Amino acid sequence: MKKISFYIGRKNTVTFFLASAVLLFGIYSFFGEVVYFFSGSEAIDLKDAMEIDKANFEKVDDGDFVQVKGITSVQGGAIQRGITGTEYILYYLTGSSKFIINEKNDGESKGPQYKTVRGRAYKFKTNSNAARMRNFFARSFMIEMDEDGILIEAGLEPGSDYAALIFFIMLIAAMGLNIYLFIRPLKQKEDPMENDIDEI
Repeated sequence: MKKISFYIGRKNTVTFFLASAVLLFGIYSFFGEVVYFFSGSEAIDLKDAMEIDKANFEKVDDGDFVQVKGITSVQGGAIQRGITGTEYILYYLTGSSKFIINEKNDGESKGPQYKTVRGRAYKFKTNSNAARMRNFFARSFMIEMDEDGILIEAGLEPGSDYAALIFFIMLIAAMGLNIYLFIRPLKQKEDPMENDIDEI
């Protein structure tokens, strides 16, 4: 006679906790991206860069969707990001020391222009990457941005970054598989009370 029992092996325990730590860190890292993906499409309107809406500006937190109008600068820089080395250009809005814009390079040469920038905001005070960009402008171009200013990832609007959503779903699925492999509920085990008749 056989019975059904839960089985948790020692090797499984070590593997499970190591894998769980890595997967949970990944899930935590991408959680904000998923929340932003499903957030509303209405941006916090900061109006014109030279005469910003101070009330709305003070409401901005890291990761918020914002928009601001202004004249783009010529002076800036370029950085490469991601595995593919996608190039992004950096610039500021003329007449304001509160905004650095990080925008994907579309290959077109553009001079100063009045435009509306829409994207995800990160504060210099609280986001390490935004702080690095502020320091980069100060060192490279001798341009001091206000400490309470923000970096805007232009073009990054809610519902646009499917890669982050797909990766998050894959991490959740991997976590489920990890739990399933850790607890195998239908492993059959022989009943120790059942002995061969010759052994009685």
